[in-house]
Amino acid sequence: MDWKIFLLLLLLGISISLAIYIYSSQEKTEEKLPFLKPETIDKKANKTSSDVRIIIISETEYIPNETGQFIIRLSKPDTSPITNSVCYASVFYPNKTVYITNQTMSNSPIVGNKYITFTIPDTYGIYEEEVLCYVNVSNLGIVRIQSSSSFHVNPLAETINEINVTLNENYSNLTEQLKSVNNTIISVNQTLSDEIYDLNITIWEFRSYVTIRLNQIETKIDDIINRINRLILNIQKSFENFLRDLVGTAKSIQRGAVTEAECSLWERILGTCP
Repeated sequence: MDWKIFLLLLLLGISISLAIYIYSSQEKTEEKLPFLKPETIDKKANKTSSDVRIIIISETEYIPNETGQFIIRLSKPDTSPITNSVCYASVFYPNKTVYITNQTMSNSPIVGNKYITFTIPDTYGIYEEEVLCYVNVSNLGIVRIQSSSSFHVNPLAETINEINVTLNENYSNLTEQLKSVNNTIISVNQTLSDEIYDLNITIWEFRSYVTIRLNQIETKIDDIINRINRLILNIQKSFENFLRDLVGTAKSIQRGAVTEAECSLWERILGTCP
């Protein structure tokens, strides 16, 4: 084998071994941190580092007996999350006595966030909460960093919550009532629609009946008019015949020659012939 190839492979193997060693060292440090207590880590930790930042992002107003959370975020100056860390949280009553002490914080599904969950006490006032974290920082080793904040257990918040519950209940009741009113309106509309439909049918039937009767009356009127016209025509013809007979009779009388037939006609007219 050429000695240059051998030297290249040797350097490549050394580089890979060194990378694996560095990665394993970081992993082992990250694995060991959660199992160490603050007093143990303090012996190894530097006091502070500007390479680590703690941001407290949990709520500040609670009511008694609800579930509270103390949530923090560990990040680098460029805001990227820090994962190789272990943190402990403590909570103090308003009178500064301990409620929770050095409880190990759990990792949140959001990378870089840690939290503890606890029940809010029924003592009103301002509570203090403190977080103490140990972070494995490159070139510095284990760094100790801490921060604190407060939250308020407020009777007003409880009152507001009760008001919200009441409003929600009233809203639910109002919603049900509106649904009932809406159903009633729908029912009334359906009834009116049915009544209007029936009325339209009745009107249509009445119009049909009236139309038929008017047609019958019109037919009868036409028949009566035709009869009257025929009667007038007959009367006119009879009157014309009467006038002709009357004129003929008058002329006969003037001539002194009234026949039996004419006398009979005259008798019909004047009632004087025997």
